[in-house]
Amino acid sequence: MSLRLTDLISCLLAAGVLFGCRPEATQPAKTPTIEHSLNRPPLPPALQANQDACDKSDLTACVTLAIVLFEGKEVAVDHERARALFDQACAGANARGCNGLGNLYMMIEPKDPTRALGLFGRACDANEPHACSNLGSAYYNGTGVPRDSARAAFFLDRACT
Repeated sequence: MSLRLTDLISCLLAAGVLFGCRPEATQPAKTPTIEHSLNRPPLPPALQANQDACDKSDLTACVTLAIVLFEGKEVAVDHERARALFDQACAGANARGCNGLGNLYMMIEPKDPTRALGLFGRACDANEPHACSNLGSAYYNGTGVPRDSARAAFFLDRACT
């Protein structure tokens, strides 16, 4: 069964997938220095546990911490640190990490839609539905690519399946 583009968008909005992703930035990820780390406020215990797990290569913990730092819900917003954590996860083939890094490049100044779209493509190829939704949205809106409703429908359909 083939869905119309408007049906796909409704599906994604209802599921919170479309536009539910977080910002992206275009600056290269920086590895925090010891001095920089010492100047940071301590993380709450639950988040420190994520940092400890991330330090031991638990990429899911890296992504979880990156999202919290990006949103600033439990701590101050820290896009630089979120970028480094998303980059670490993406480099380790974590699709959610690639999608998060793509969001930073799409939303945070300086923006780099081309790089973001490459990251979304990589994550969508690994079956990350939010990344497929982000690609569909980019094609639908013409963000970083020419508007293309057929490609938008393809990626939005992929996000819903």
